[in-house]
Amino acid sequence: MKNILDYSEQFGQDDKVFIIKYFSFESQARIYAARLKDEGIPCFVSNSHVGTALPLGGSANVALHVKVQDAERAQALLRQMDYQQRTGSAQDFREATLEDIEYERELHEKTDYHFWWWMAIIAILTILLVLRTYLR
Repeated sequence: MKNILDYSEQFGQDDKVFIIKYFSFESQARIYAARLKDEGIPCFVSNSHVGTALPLGGSANVALHVKVQDAERAQALLRQMDYQQRTGSAQDFREATLEDIEYERELHEKTDYHFWWWMAIIAILTILLVLRTYLR
């Protein structure tokens, strides 16, 4: 089964390959590979099936490979991704359409409306319980 993130056929026999990073989990390696692919950097993931044999990440050493000539660009990109992951400042790398923005706006407006509706009901019930206690 061919994986769309693997560029192994783009690597010739004479190409020098560099292991840019090791991962414990295949899923994380695939995320990094997808980001490299977005930037036009050919790459492939090796040892991806080790996670099946060692499912809890026990030193699986899933490796992400790039061509030597792309290593510097790839390392800069991976450093940026690592920094964003550590600091929680990851950006959304897709461009939102007007429909996306309107959907998010409606979603949050409805949530706020429902929140205040429930708060009003709780306040009224609390007032009725207090009145019931004092009017006995």
